[in-house]
Amino acid sequence: MTITISNLKVPVSAPAGTIVGVLAAVDADTAIPCNFILSKNSSGFFSISANSLVTAWSASIAPGYYSVRVRAVGISERFSGTATFTINVTDAPSPPTPTGITFLTTTTPLPDNSPAQTIVATFSVSMSDGSAFAGTLAASPANTVAISGTTGLVLARKLTSTDDGPQQWTVSATQNGVTVSSSVTVQVIPPPASPPAPRRHRRRVGWWPSGL
Repeated sequence: MTITISNLKVPVSAPAGTIVGVLAAVDADTAIPCNFILSKNSSGFFSISANSLVTAWSASIAPGYYSVRVRAVGISERFSGTATFTINVTDAPSPPTPTGITFLTTTTPLPDNSPAQTIVATFSVSMSDGSAFAGTLAASPANTVAISGTTGLVLARKLTSTDDGPQQWTVSATQNGVTVSSSVTVQVIPPPASPPAPRRHRRRVGWWPSGL
């Protein structure tokens, strides 16, 4: 008879009663109904519940490898067996944090009569675990640019001629205590001159002497 367990890994943050793995007794590829018993020297951090090995720590436990010895006793047949398993109690995973900001599009040059809410750029925030960014965003200088949604940098006010020239605007992303930032340079220019109004041609009326 062979005793197996479906899983050998559990996080250190798992609460008491978490199923580590399901136990099974197999003989010639046939599952045998059994009662499972955990040896005394394996108790303290784990216990048996029905046919499962479950966590039993009530306080903290150090990450590492823990050996447990399980005995299976047949319910309808007179036989028993034992097996030793090494359970890997893994450290708590680190929370996801932002790793960088990438500008996807940039509007440049930007006329100096552009109104508030004009889209300056779009961007994306990359995360350490590939998850979606769920933190806070900020733009600077705050009196000039602002964040729109989760991917847009827009004007916070109307531009004027005093803004002409290269401007550097920054986006910052913060999550789980980590902040990353990236800047984009936009050239602010005077708006194109309006074309001159078409000239109106005056029709000359000829004067003819009378009698001709």
